[in-house]
Amino acid sequence: MANLSEETVWEEGIYQLETTDPVLGGPDGIDNRQAKELANRTQYLKAQTDLRAPIESPAFTGNPTALTQALGTNNTTLATTAFIQAAISALVASSPGTLDTLNELAAALGDDPNFAATVTALIATKLDASVYNANDILAKLVTVHGTGSGLDADKLNGHAGSYYAPTASPALTGTPTAPTAGAGNATTQIANTEFVQTEISNGLGDIDLSLYAPKVSPALTGNPTAPTQTPGTNNTTLATTAFTQAAIAALVASSPGTLDTLNELAAALGDDPNFATTMTTLIGTKLNASAFTGAAILSLLLSVDGVGSGLDADKLDGVQGSSYARKASPALTGDPTAPTQPAGNNSTRLATTAYAERAVQEFVNNSKSAALVKAWVSFDGTGVVSIRDSYNVSSITDNGAGNYTLNFAAGTFVNTNYAWVGTAQTSADSAHQGIMVVRRPSFTKTVNALQIVTVRSFANTTGDIDSADINVQIFGGN
Repeated sequence: MANLSEETVWEEGIYQLETTDPVLGGPDGIDNRQAKELANRTQYLKAQTDLRAPIESPAFTGNPTALTQALGTNNTTLATTAFIQAAISALVASSPGTLDTLNELAAALGDDPNFAATVTALIATKLDASVYNANDILAKLVTVHGTGSGLDADKLNGHAGSYYAPTASPALTGTPTAPTAGAGNATTQIANTEFVQTEISNGLGDIDLSLYAPKVSPALTGNPTAPTQTPGTNNTTLATTAFTQAAIAALVASSPGTLDTLNELAAALGDDPNFATTMTTLIGTKLNASAFTGAAILSLLLSVDGVGSGLDADKLDGVQGSSYARKASPALTGDPTAPTQPAGNNSTRLATTAYAERAVQEFVNNSKSAALVKAWVSFDGTGVVSIRDSYNVSSITDNGAGNYTLNFAAGTFVNTNYAWVGTAQTSADSAHQGIMVVRRPSFTKTVNALQIVTVRSFANTTGDIDSADINVQIFGGN
């Protein structure tokens, strides 16, 4: 005896045995055709469900994402790395990279809790300055190529650094667009909403995902887990408690005991919320007797509009020019993000993973669930009945020779208008040839159970008989 060969494929229809069909077994026999088609469907559905995560305590892998909540949200919704970074950024308030931890701020203040008084006393020893000639300084700077010079400009071609997007993980705003990739494209080229809608329209298999957590606002239970992202990650991936603790530790960054809180740093700055302005104003009246300072020259340059001046900077807003993306065919890296377009958008606008997941979910939700198998079972009906595998069939009652009652899981069917089909094993000996699976008029058929019988009908030999390989599928009953 051999098992049927199964394939992971969705069969479009199930063959109906005709009264004129011969009794023929074997891999390609007409009596095994229904079983093969149903087994293929079962294998396909099992493969689809294996790709999903359970609602109860899911263990995500890869780079799971979620919606980033509004800043200040304090409830049981999932926190993404972007949410954590935004909370820390609100505290750091756009400080430069070298001054975005308490330790770096303390080091910049010389670990001096009385820094304001110290600096004020030092400035008092300097000479008062006269007005510099900014145009003369600018004329000298434009004679030098800025590449590699380390000069950090505030603007590039008249635009501030915030006007441009970095090449690595850009956070685009507004309505960014990109060319529509060709059908079936599976490269690193950006996909726009038109490409996603076209791919979806080519068709997906009908999948019942009601037993799994949705991508949009899932209400997970238990203790869901996810991979802990690397420090500094700032996107829509989920943030774990380990990521949050590491982010807070990085902010404190081993500051000295006298400068490891915001209160101590504020005291070191003389409790002056405009300390930088105060010091800049004070320093602006002084002149170092030995030479000009870079800060003084930069202050003068800021008084001149650099647009059209020919000044070539090596950096823009502290970032090398190579870190920015060109508008034409940018080659983005890392984890670039963009606004998620509204449902149904079909244009050259960029499509995010959130847009794609929502579009797929809407497609699946709109598919005809009535075509899916609501329950199935494969079991050995000889001796003590044993279930090989099943879906929504909780147990089987042995009522005698060839007589079985399939007991359904609670809530599987809401009415008895379901259809069912069954097959039973045949073999070479005459006692097991021509076995059919039927339901007699007096048999049970409720939303909770279905009674069937395997009947031998070969030549002049008839009667109920146990079978070692019985397969039943049930559809409908919604």
